[in-house]
Amino acid sequence: MKSAKIMLTAVLILGLSVITTAASAATTGFNDGPIARNELMSAARTLLKQEKYKEIEQMAAEFRSNKTRFPDGQWKLFHFYKGVAKPEKPSEDEWKGIFLQLERWSKASPESLTARVATAEAWLNYAWDARGTGLGNTVSDEAYRLYTERVRKAYGILQGISSRSGDCPHRYQLILRVGHNEGWERQRYIEAFKRAVAFEPGYHEYYVSMANYLRPHWHGAEGEWQKFAEIAVKLTPQSEGITVYPLIVWGLWQKGNTWKSFEEGGISWPMMKQGFLDMEKNYPDSRWNLNMFCFYACLAGDCETARKLFERIGDTPYLEAWQTRELFASLRQWAMQ
Repeated sequence: MKSAKIMLTAVLILGLSVITTAASAATTGFNDGPIARNELMSAARTLLKQEKYKEIEQMAAEFRSNKTRFPDGQWKLFHFYKGVAKPEKPSEDEWKGIFLQLERWSKASPESLTARVATAEAWLNYAWDARGTGLGNTVSDEAYRLYTERVRKAYGILQGISSRSGDCPHRYQLILRVGHNEGWERQRYIEAFKRAVAFEPGYHEYYVSMANYLRPHWHGAEGEWQKFAEIAVKLTPQSEGITVYPLIVWGLWQKGNTWKSFEEGGISWPMMKQGFLDMEKNYPDSRWNLNMFCFYACLAGDCETARKLFERIGDTPYLEAWQTRELFASLRQWAMQ
């Protein structure tokens, strides 16, 4: 048991890379999770390059009006914008190509809501390309100038979208990103969050953004984002149960964490577990959610739950949830002992 605890602690410390790094032998044949998202982003990016603006508009309109989800519950609209607003392999030349493509799209469809939201997202992504992901004291004056300039450019586009063009839940998400990037004072950010939730309470990224804003190294106090995560379950559609709780924890995990245990992170495993069970009610066919549920059960040291989930996974894990087949095998051996 001691060796199991050591292994689980190591996984917790490496949690970010476990969840976000591609597996050494990528999974194939699944219709949800990162595989399906990457396929959608690639398809949207290809349509933009081919200047098939009618098809792009139809795709976005369908995702927006029908609130189309992947089998794991993720909004397709969110990943559509990721596809058209960032190069697959960012470089200065690739960025120039993206903005040229977006400019052509905007000229061809001057009233397009989708083109404007996509262009705003591109400027936000381009801002972080200039800044980098390092701590503030590692960012040069020139990099910070470009970052600030590009964030303001994005916000100007978002503010300029008129109601006659309709509206988009992703526009509100980008406003929250702007607020975080510009360091808006708390009340202003909270008001922006409230407007977003009022427009579309089921757009999960709003809640991840609010929780991230409340982390201690940004604009919150110790334990504040955890309290918000518990409150957030009352703001989402009742039909979702408390699905948003694990999604918030999951989302912040991908943004980097310093927790060495659920207890140290102030995270409730019972709420995480119930959230995953609620996900399964609405999205029973998701292999990605099943594997992530099992992964977090391992991190929580819930051997009984992990064992049942490993039995359901069998010998076909979604490897991107585990990083390597070796890690999957080690944790399964722990759970089955």
